[in-house]
Amino acid sequence: MALHLVPRPKESFPGRETIYLLRGIHQNQTQLITLADQKANILISIVAVVITILSTNLDSIKNFSPPLLALFFMFLIAEFVTIGLGLLVIFPKNVTSPFKKQKKKVKPVKPNPIFFGTYLQLSEEKFVETMFNNINDINKVRRLFLLDIYKTGLVLQKKYTLLQYAYGSMIFGLSCLACLILGALFSGF
Repeated sequence: MALHLVPRPKESFPGRETIYLLRGIHQNQTQLITLADQKANILISIVAVVITILSTNLDSIKNFSPPLLALFFMFLIAEFVTIGLGLLVIFPKNVTSPFKKQKKKVKPVKPNPIFFGTYLQLSEEKFVETMFNNINDINKVRRLFLLDIYKTGLVLQKKYTLLQYAYGSMIFGLSCLACLILGALFSGF
């Protein structure tokens, strides 16, 4: 017995598949944001532990020769830069902050109505009205979804750029620490 499939009527616009695709993209981006925040937290923790361990040996550090002291201070500066960059990765940002000045030559950014930092600036009534205006039309829903994906991509780009700098700074600092340890071992500090 052969199974005959009834052809599905052609839709004038993409259906569920489009929404599934957009939802999948959005979920992947959300996971990448979470991953970036976790990596930043790990970097901050590692650097804090290393600095804490070194701070227990401050008595021996004051006996270092000037080149070793310079390496130690380069290590500290690099690691504090790492902590600062890591904090910038995980620090929440509100793109529509009233305290943020707009750059003159840049077009104003259209606010994302489904981002909590945007809709919390609206009254409850205005938010509901805005959402009803957007969700009654499938094309407007898709537009909102695409806008959210784009804005999330911008956040991801910034987070991963800062994370890359944080890793570089940590590697530089740990390299200084390795040179410091080798110099201390060979010079008897």
